[in-house]
Amino acid sequence: MNKHTPGPWRSVEDEVYGHPACFTPNIIIRPIILGRTVRVPIAKIDRFGGDKCIANARLIAAAPDLLESATALRDMIEQSEFALTKTQTQILDAVSDAIIKATGATYGDKS
Repeated sequence: MNKHTPGPWRSVEDEVYGHPACFTPNIIIRPIILGRTVRVPIAKIDRFGGDKCIANARLIAAAPDLLESATALRDMIEQSEFALTKTQTQILDAVSDAIIKATGATYGDKS
């Protein structure tokens, strides 16, 4: 399993990259380490897609927090002594599938 750069991450929407003649601003996703935004980017998204690009950048920046929350939720539910309804089981399966997708883990791996 690959380990990602630890969160939190943030999207920086005011940086300009690319050819100087076109001045295309990109949205840069950067990690935050010890309270400071790091210069090395996680991802770069151009703004040609408008609002969707901004929304995508925010989703990417939230990914470490979402993964951590999903993992905690899965673990809490799996450790509970209550019987799950069919809908709750489906939600737990969806959360587990998202964790597997994000981490590259296999089912049953608690990564």
